[in-house]
Amino acid sequence: MFYHLMFELELLETQATRRLLVQGARVVNIRNNMPTEAASPAIQSPWRGSSVTAENVRQQVRERWGDAEAERFDPLTHAMPFVTWASFGFKVRKGEKALKSVTFIDTDEVGADGGKKKIRRVVNLFHVNQVEKA
Repeated sequence: MFYHLMFELELLETQATRRLLVQGARVVNIRNNMPTEAASPAIQSPWRGSSVTAENVRQQVRERWGDAEAERFDPLTHAMPFVTWASFGFKVRKGEKALKSVTFIDTDEVGADGGKKKIRRVVNLFHVNQVEKA
């Protein structure tokens, strides 16, 4: 069962200044720290806490949107796969290119060194700057 957050994005001067930060179950506009209308549960990515992954994605954010956006970057709420954004009622804007993240998945197979074999997977993530309410 999917839960959708019901809220409207506040339109600011430019697309680049529109930001959302999810704190618990309430959505806060970073610019004025004012809560906007939201319902539970909060928007949250399937990220599992890898600091290496977070730093790699943060570097890509820095290259595209600059240092200020990279400092505000929260991997738990600002970058998610397409399907996750869609489940919360968002769509990726036309022409946007994904941020790339690499993850390794453990398998049941035993590798040549006797340890578990890992599979490398590239995950395409979209930043909050790249999505809009569907």
